[in-house]
Amino acid sequence: MKTFTDVLHDFKVSEEMHPLSILERDVDLQAVIAAWSPDVAEIHDTGGSPPDGAGERDLWGWLWDQTSVDENALMSRSSLMNVRPKLSQAIALRFVYPDGTIHKGAKGMLAAIVTERLQPGRFGRRAPGRS
Repeated sequence: MKTFTDVLHDFKVSEEMHPLSILERDVDLQAVIAAWSPDVAEIHDTGGSPPDGAGERDLWGWLWDQTSVDENALMSRSSLMNVRPKLSQAIALRFVYPDGTIHKGAKGMLAAIVTERLQPGRFGRRAPGRS
């Protein structure tokens, strides 16, 4: 009999990379994922197990049915007025997990996006020590 933790672990070890191109183009989705953390999500694990014979989609829904999200904190951190549509998208694409962690590929892509945006000279400035 699988537990909440077992099912969550199964999703994490089988991450898919195909939807990452969506993240690369969507600044609002980036903001929601960057704001995602363990203190925004609260698991209400009842100690139960998922329904017998549940498919992947049903298991994902079962995990989120046991999770509440502090949307006000997420709005504040992401600077978006309405986080629900992008949060729903992040959940559907499995970029965020109910325990407040982030898909490894999405986390890596966010890091690359931030690094690229902060490159010297990107905003008309030169790197220190260069002329």
